[in-house]
Amino acid sequence: SYALRAFHEVRGVVDVGAVHSQLTGQRAPGGLAGLCKVVLGKPLDKSVTCSNWEARPLCERQVLYASNDAHCCVRLWDALCA
Repeated sequence: SYALRAFHEVRGVVDVGAVHSQLTGQRAPGGLAGLCKVVLGKPLDKSVTCSNWEARPLCERQVLYASNDAHCCVRLWDALCA
């Protein structure tokens, strides 16, 4: 499949938006949040995108935000490969 070839061609890094575009012929609006809404049917909270990521320690909302970003990419990959 295109998704599997893309994974191997870039040695483990995949742009799930590009995979979605190749599979559907359409670009999902709104970056990762838009892709989650289109593919998974659920919005992705981007409320702390512009917070201070240089401050340490990160606040709980920032840690949750980062973990959700990573987790949704795995879920998107699974959905696109299904």
